[in-house]
Amino acid sequence: MDLKTFKIFDVLAQLLIIVVFLVGSFWANQQWMLTGYFVVGSWQVLSMLIHQINKWHLQKGSRRWYYHIIATTILIIIITAIIIPSLFMVWFIMLVAAPIMALFYAFICYREVFHPVKRPLHFI
Repeated sequence: MDLKTFKIFDVLAQLLIIVVFLVGSFWANQQWMLTGYFVVGSWQVLSMLIHQINKWHLQKGSRRWYYHIIATTILIIIITAIIIPSLFMVWFIMLVAAPIMALFYAFICYREVFHPVKRPLHFI
């Protein structure tokens, strides 16, 4: 699968998953919403890993580059909170931060597909 095909599929899948779990959480129980956290998060982590392995759109200083640094830092904090139970407040912060991060990551992916970087015209 080439970059463009993957990125279009990735963006559409993310948006579909986010909308399905967002709408479903209004009619279902809290378990549905928590499942959505893990499904959306898992999809986006997989997407990040694929981008990282292929070095797609990871120029230093880009939105994706900063997002990868922030996500890695949060992962380290979460692992630390698992090891040190007294850091339970991390879980409450993540309940709010996770949906914001999911939407921001979907926005990054959307921009990479549908708003490519404009290059200056060069005249000979």
